[in-house]
Amino acid sequence: MYGDVTPTADFTIPGGSTLTIGSGQTLTIDDGITLTNNGTIANSGTFTNSGTIANSGTFTNSGTINCSTGNISGTLGGNLANYTGATFPTNLTATFGQTLSEISPTGNGTSGAAQGDFTWATPSDYVGNAGQPQHNMNLTLTHANAANYRVVTDNVSVTVNKAAPADTDLSFTIPTGHVYNGAAQGIGSVTPAAGITGLGVITVLYNGSPTPPVSAGTYTVTADIASGSNYTAATLPLGSYTIASATSSSVTSIPTLNPAGLAFLALLLGGLSFWQRRFGTQE
Repeated sequence: MYGDVTPTADFTIPGGSTLTIGSGQTLTIDDGITLTNNGTIANSGTFTNSGTIANSGTFTNSGTINCSTGNISGTLGGNLANYTGATFPTNLTATFGQTLSEISPTGNGTSGAAQGDFTWATPSDYVGNAGQPQHNMNLTLTHANAANYRVVTDNVSVTVNKAAPADTDLSFTIPTGHVYNGAAQGIGSVTPAAGITGLGVITVLYNGSPTPPVSAGTYTVTADIASGSNYTAATLPLGSYTIASATSSSVTSIPTLNPAGLAFLALLLGGLSFWQRRFGTQE
């Protein structure tokens, strides 16, 4: 081949023939043009393809091949081709607390051949905090014809949304054995669990009231959580809390008397009554 060449029609390299693209030369195959190789292509220059390469012969590459459509059939020897037509996904979203492995990239496939498979470079990484500028994550594309193409890597933007809180995101204990004592009682404080960040203000409610209870009874306990930087607002049930009734110890029981004791008590009360009638009550 002499100089730079851009064919304007389909063409074929017959068996036994060789097309050599020397260093410093460029062969460009435009969209809609098909190069059929039944012989040999030896590239040490630049091969730019946006058309179709139907390769059933020998294709060796010690130079550079840039393909925007990814249509190279057969086997490419030497340097792999660069896939310049990769379309990476946009408008990806995640929820706070997820890892990249939980996000399925979209945007697979172009108007030409299927691109291949997207994978995250660091799938175990967390997506980061919500409510911040988009996070740039490293995504790789392994071409459907991986034997002929290099892996393509790019940064994609992921918008992280707030997560809905759960009771497992909270640290609390509902005590037992509380007995009425005339003072306000309750379950104590409810705080974010270890490692949980971005929860809003937490208010403990007893039957819907933020006031800790005084009276004996059983109360439904909920946590009212305001919207925070990483979590949405929510009201979560925590369980039941009970204050037992106090047992009175101020009343002394009357002992059981036998017949003799009852007779003595009657005699004593009768004597007391006679005394009051006879002498009156002295002040």
